[in-house]
Amino acid sequence: MVRSSPREPACFSSPSWYEILVKGRKIIGSAQRRVGGAFLQHGSILIGYDPALEAEIIPGGGMTDAVTCLRTELGREVRPEELKKAFREGFARALGMKFQ
Repeated sequence: MVRSSPREPACFSSPSWYEILVKGRKIIGSAQRRVGGAFLQHGSILIGYDPALEAEIIPGGGMTDAVTCLRTELGREVRPEELKKAFREGFARALGMKFQ
């Protein structure tokens, strides 16, 4: 297992060129780990965000100027079911297909 150094920032604190930002703040993060002939891909979209909690858990976390979430940007709570539906409908439209 590879452990992060306490000096490394939390993944949401520093956006990369390929990640999605809202008003210059990161809302979706993605990470990939490659070992030999295999890889692990992980992606996250923040529904809510508590910078104080992040700072307690992740060294370098709690970067409120660099991070945002759906709740903040929409000004309301977003249920996971609502997000799943939006993804399903968006992918169906973009790909020209129907999910069953």
